[in-house]
Amino acid sequence: MRPCRFLGKCRELATLKKELELKEKRIEELEAENRILAHELAEVRAKLFSKKAKKKDKGKRKPKKRGAPKGHPGWFRKKPDVMLAKNQNWTI
Repeated sequence: MRPCRFLGKCRELATLKKELELKEKRIEELEAENRILAHELAEVRAKLFSKKAKKKDKGKRKPKKRGAPKGHPGWFRKKPDVMLAKNQNWTI
């Protein structure tokens, strides 16, 4: 960016330059404050939502068995009376 050739001659440009410098300084301050607040927020969230330590069981449990309880009949598909091959018709 090249400097303005009217900077020393025009009062309005000088005041605008000062305002711009003040606003840039304020933006830097707010960005620094924002970084600090974001860091604090991350710490609070980590503290609130951290994983809790699991309690160790003193007695060992047996793993849960899969399937229906003992004595219940299973469910099976009925065997077909007729089996058809792709290109042939044959029965059992």
